[in-house]
Formats: sequence, C-alpha cells, structure tokens
Amino acid sequence: MPSAPPDGDMAAAGAEAASAAAVSTEVAEPAAAVGVEAEPAKTEEKKELVAYELLDATSRAGSIVDVKFKVPYAEYDRKTQDFYKELRQTVIIEGFRRGKAPLKLIQNRYHKEVKQDTLDFLFGNSLEQIAADKGYGVLRQFDRVDPEVAEGQDMVFAVSLEIRPKIEPTGYDSFDLTVDAHEINEATVEAEIEKQRLRHATHQTAELSAWQEGLALSVDLRVTDDKNAELDERKDLLLRHPEDALPEPVIEQLRGRRAGEMVVARVPNERKSVGGVVVSQEDIYTIKILEVKREVLPELNDAFAQDIGSFKTLQELRDRIRKELDAREERQVREQALDKMYGLLFDRNPFDIPPTLLNETARDLTRERLERLRRLGVGLDVLEEHVEDLVSRNVGDAERMIRLVILKGAIAEKEKIAATDEDVERAIARQAEVEDRRPLAIRARLEAQKAMERFRDDLKYDLVDDFLLKRANISKQMVMMESKLATPGGQ
Repeated sequence: MPSAPPDGDMAAAGAEAASAAAVSTEVAEPAAAVGVEAEPAKTEEKKELVAYELLDATSRAGSIVDVKFKVPYAEYDRKTQDFYKELRQTVIIEGFRRGKAPLKLIQNRYHKEVKQDTLDFLFGNSLEQIAADKGYGVLRQFDRVDPEVAEGQDMVFAVSLEIRPKIEPTGYDSFDLTVDAHEINEATVEAEIEKQRLRHATHQTAELSAWQEGLALSVDLRVTDDKNAELDERKDLLLRHPEDALPEPVIEQLRGRRAGEMVVARVPNERKSVGGVVVSQEDIYTIKILEVKREVLPELNDAFAQDIGSFKTLQELRDRIRKELDAREERQVREQALDKMYGLLFDRNPFDIPPTLLNETARDLTRERLERLRRLGVGLDVLEEHVEDLVSRNVGDAERMIRLVILKGAIAEKEKIAATDEDVERAIARQAEVEDRRPLAIRARLEAQKAMERFRDDLKYDLVDDFLLKRANISKQMVMMESKLATPGGQ
C-alpha cells in the first residue's frame, strides 16, 4: 500500500549530507561536503503537490525553526479516497475477487491505517515544499503535532526542524594580520645540512670507553613491573642518545659503566587497573651493556649528497634544501594568515551549529582517524571501547570544520566563485606532484570514481582562500626557526 514518507525521511537526507562532512576522498579536502545540499534525485513524472498555507516559521537558538502550517480538509478527503481506491485494487478480502470488495468494507477495515497514511503524506509533502521555498536544509524533525481530523475542518500541523545554517557573510573586505615568519638564509641552510649529517651518522665501537652523555649504547633491555610482569624486552637495541630515551634513575646507573656490565634500576611508576586499584608502584629496568659507541658524522662532500638522495653535488643538495625551506615558509605564512583571518570571520559571522550536524561530523572524524591508525597497524581494541569519549574529543575540530565550510560556501555563493577548467588542471597537477604520479593518472582515477564534479566543486574552497588573502594586509614578525625538514628528495 502506498504511504507518505515517514517522519524521519527528510531528516535522513540531511543527516546523510552531514555524515559526509569528515569523509575524505583520495583527492578532496575532508571538510568539503559539510553543509552542501545533496544532489536532487531525477524524477521522470511530475510530483503531486499538496495545497497548504504556512502559518508560522519562527527561528530559535541551535538552528531550530518551529513551523506551523494548514492543509485544507479537501486535500485530506481527496487523498484518503485515492488510498481507498488503491487498496481496493490491491488487497485480497475473503469472499471477494481482487478489486471487487465493497468500498465501504475497505473503509471500515482500514480506516485507521488510511487516516495515518494520509496525515503522513500531507505532512511530508507540505513540509518538503516549505523546506524548498524557505531554503531549509533539514537535518532532523522533532516534536511533530498532528491535528484531530474533523470533517470539513482545515488541519493545522506543527513541527520543529533542525536545519543547516544559511548565512549572509559580511566583514571580509579587508584584514590586518600579523604572522610569525622565519628568515631563510645561508646559516639556515647550513643548519639543515648539519641535521642531515646527524641523521645519517654511523656508530663505531668506543673501545675501553665508559659511557657518558654524548655516547651511544648497544644494549639488551628488559623492563618489568614490581610483580615481575614483563613490560618490554628488546635485544641488541641501539640507543643513539640514551639520556633522551631512558628515565633519569636508569641514566644514573649507566654513567661510567662499560661494555659487559649489567645495571638494574628501579623507577617509580604507579599503575592502576581500570577499576582504580593500584597494581604496581615501580618499573624495574635490567640493562646489559653490549657496546659503548661513538657517533661518527659523514664528511660533507658530493659523496654525502649522493648518498642521501638523487643529488650529484653538495651544492645541488644545498639548493634543494633552500627551495624546500622557502616553500615550507610560504605555506606556514599562508596557513597562519588563513587561521587568523577565519578566526576574525567567525567572530564577524556568528551562527549556531545544529547539534545533529556537529555530532555526525565529530563521529565521522573519529571514524576517519581510527581508520588511519588501523592502516598504520595500531591495535584499536581498547580505543574502540571508548568511542564516545573519542567523539567528544573531536567536537572542537568538527565545529571548526563546519564553520569553515559553511562560511566558505556562503562567500563562494555570494561572490560567484567557481573553479574554471584551468583551475582544475592546476589542482590535478598539484595532486600529481604530491602523489608523485602523472596528472593523467589522477584525472583517470577521478573519472573512474565519478568524482570529477565533486573535485571541481571542492576547489571553490581553495579559491575562496585565495580571494580572501588578496584582501589581507599581512605583517611578518620574524622569529627563530625550529626546523623539522624531512630529508630532501623524499629519502
């Protein structure tokens, strides 16, 4: 029997869009789907529309709208008759051939079901029209109130809607921003070269040397708790900087010791069970020193450059490091500027985030981050027992993500910002460089996944960034650099 969309159908469409908020594709930004209306399904026949009158639509905190609307009794009468006719043609009643049961018998037997189906249809059809007319992206319906049905009397429905925020962005004409910046000079490059030497250092046995800070150690390590439960055991472990890797009580025992000696150190470390019961009060480190080693740095020459990457000369390595430092500095300045700029825009464009959208986005972020850990081989049994705690920790990131996407989308719509074919080609080229693949392969993948239009649409968020940065007056405040540059050439 045909029936109207149930009370949650419109919410399902909104929740589905919200659920996409934190789910990233291989080539698109994770946040890009938040707040974006789902593409309407294609229909081949004209949709039946119910006549209605909107009586009230009052907005309140939390992106909630209280809606009240009236439907003429004639619509109810017409739709019930349609349902009864359909029933008469489809149901089988004992003693009658299909389609031949008396209409009065059908009405008596299915009165309650037809009444509810008719109210559901009138409610859902009218609300769908209201949402389209008002531009509501409905995430959830609640507190629905249906009217009592009385012959000849118009019916008044009421419902509360949680909707996706829709804003009119303001306050983005200009920005005065101050960001931290670093001077990239020859000294900076040489400091990076030295870090590469340290990373590629070798260790030689320091014969007859007693261990002290600055020397490395090769050891057999065993750690237990005070109940002799094993916590860690590793053989022939190289500790490049033991003073950074081991607790201070262990370091005190190691100072002045030589190869072949054994040390035992007790380290206070109270452990509790899930129920809060103390199960151990200290860890016991048992270390056998196999060798004391001295760090040997490679010579700084062309051979060194060839060993650590696809470089022919030391100067070529220096040039690559300089280029990467400049590129990283440019990215960091841009990211700082955007972060501060959107912070200002959030203050200038406040809006409520619907709880449903916030919760769904936080859950999607949690699922995505757990999946990343799983791919890295991290055991997640314990984490997955505390999913709700993890979700609550991701609420802050989810809120910022939602605000960014809704605000950027609103600016893109207001300023008519959209990606051109040239923008798409540049973005594909950038993605190909990141993945070290040919642009043609990236395009083929997008087309195979039917993701090209999504990719194009997501580019508008980057274009909004560019659009806003052109309106920013950025002052640089020079600070000391802390370098974390990866090995040039991807080694």
